[in-house]
Amino acid sequence: MFVYIVPIFILLAGIIQCDLIGSKRSEKPIWGLLFLYLTLMIGLRYGLGGDTLTYMGDYQWRVPLKDWKPDLFDHYQPGYVFLCSLAKTVSEEFYVFQIVHVLLFNTLLFLFISRNSESRFFCFLCVYVINYIYFTTEILRESLAVMVFIFNYRNVEDGRWVRYYLGVLLGCMFHISSVALVVVPFLKWLKFDKYYVYMVFVACLSAVGLEKIFNIIASVAMVGDKLSLYKDLGSIGMFAGLMNLLRRTVFPIAFVLLMKYGMKEKVKFETPIAIMTLAGIAAFFFPLVFGRLVNYFMIFFAVSFGDSMIRLIKSNVKVLINNARILVVLFLMVYLSNHVMYRTYERFIPYYSIFNPVSVDRDNYD
Repeated sequence: MFVYIVPIFILLAGIIQCDLIGSKRSEKPIWGLLFLYLTLMIGLRYGLGGDTLTYMGDYQWRVPLKDWKPDLFDHYQPGYVFLCSLAKTVSEEFYVFQIVHVLLFNTLLFLFISRNSESRFFCFLCVYVINYIYFTTEILRESLAVMVFIFNYRNVEDGRWVRYYLGVLLGCMFHISSVALVVVPFLKWLKFDKYYVYMVFVACLSAVGLEKIFNIIASVAMVGDKLSLYKDLGSIGMFAGLMNLLRRTVFPIAFVLLMKYGMKEKVKFETPIAIMTLAGIAAFFFPLVFGRLVNYFMIFFAVSFGDSMIRLIKSNVKVLINNARILVVLFLMVYLSNHVMYRTYERFIPYYSIFNPVSVDRDNYD
C-alpha cells in the first residue's frame, strides 16, 4: 500500500511549493522525481492489474521486430502489437514491455499536463486519484489511444479536420474504441447551456436505441451467445451504475455549473467535459459502448478541476477558498470510492515487483 502513497507525498510537496507558493526553482526537480518514481513503480510491477495478467499471457506469443508483420485481423490492434515486438526484441520478459508502455504513457501525460495546466501538481493528483493506476495497469491499449486523443483534440479546436481524423486513425491502431471519436468535431459547439439539455435527451434515446438493437442481434444463434457474454460483462448492477453516473456525469456537471454560473469563473475544456457527461449518461443505460468513451475525456476534466481549485484557493477570497475546500473533499470522496467498490483495489494491492514476484489472483470481479 505504501508504494502508492509515495507519489501523493511527492505531489503534496509540489502543490505546496509550486502550485501555491509559486516556486519555479522546485518545479522541475519535483516533477522529474514524480516521473521517475511512477515509471519505476509501474514499469517494474509484477502481475499487477487484472488485464495485465491477460497481456502477460499474450506476450509470450509475440515475436521480435524482425519477424513482426502488421495484421489487421489480430485480436489486438497493430500499434500495441508493434510495441510488444519492440520490447520482445530486447527481452522475453514482460516487464520490458511494461517499461516501454509506461515510458510512452507517462511522457505524453506529463507533457500534456505541463502544457495545459497552471497548477500541474494538483492537476496530476486529480488524474492520479481518478484513473492513473487504472490506465497504467488495466486498459494498457486504450490508455495509449487516450493519450493520442488528448493531444489530437487541439486539431478540433483549430478546425484541422484532416489532421484530426488521421489522429483518430492512429488511436485506432492502439484500441478500436477510438473510432467513436469521429463524432467529436460535430459536437465542437457543445457547452453547458440550454442546448445541453436537449443533448441529454439525445444521449438517453441513443443509448436505449442501441440497447434494443443489441438485444435483437443478441437473439441470433451463435452471435447471440458472444454478445450476451459482453453484455453481462458490461453490466455492473444498479448501485454501481448510479455511482458511475455520479462520477462521470453528476459531479462534473455540478462542478461546471457552480464555476460557470455560480462563481462566474471560466471553465477550461468545457466542451470535452460536456461530451464526457453525455457519454456518462448514455453509459448508465448502455455501459458496454459508452463506458469506454468516457475514458477519453476524464483527463480533460481532471485538469480543469485541478486548475480551478488552485485558482480559487489562491484568490484570497474567503468564500471562494471555502467552496474550493468543500469541492476538493467531495472530489476525493466521490472518486476514491471507486477503488473500494467490487474490491477493485485488489487488482493492484498488494504490490509486488519483478524483484519479489508473487502470483496473486487479481481477477476479483464476480
